[in-house]
Amino acid sequence: MRIIITLSTLFALAACSSAPPSLQYYLLDSPAKVSAPHTQTKRQIRLELLPLPEYLQQDGLVMRLSDSSLHVSRQHLWAQALQQSVPQVLVDALNNHQEVRFVTQNEPGALQAGERLVIQIRHLLIDQQQGAILSAQYWLLDQQGSIHFQGSFNQSQQMAHDGYPHAVENLQLLLKNLAAQIQTEL
Repeated sequence: MRIIITLSTLFALAACSSAPPSLQYYLLDSPAKVSAPHTQTKRQIRLELLPLPEYLQQDGLVMRLSDSSLHVSRQHLWAQALQQSVPQVLVDALNNHQEVRFVTQNEPGALQAGERLVIQIRHLLIDQQQGAILSAQYWLLDQQGSIHFQGSFNQSQQMAHDGYPHAVENLQLLLKNLAAQIQTEL
């Protein structure tokens, strides 16, 4: 009988020591951000995000370990799919411009927008040496599909602190920097 009690106690202790790690969820767009009021503008541009690379179409935050090796976290997860949150972050940042109003392609009335800003995100990740990295291309198209301007964005942001929360802040900053670059070309 003593052996059974001892074994039961050992199994109970082993089960307690192997508790699964807690999950952390991160928002790319800030819920505290208040959208600019809708005013009558002369120019409306619909933002279209091309499909993200396959490695970004998952819940886990991605860290580049080397030039050809990626790690997808199973404990640090996006609270919302990047395909939805990236356009919202960009539209919020772009709508600081007074003469132009940017809309996501899911907003009511977006199909009536005369111009389209098409963005292709090639990389949006954390790197052990370089910090946060964003690489993107973009095109501004008129109603007929002619290109008004095009550009590329490649920037990294060194992290002052370790940890995923700080890395997410740096990814947000890079997206805002991309929006600022596009605004200067308008």
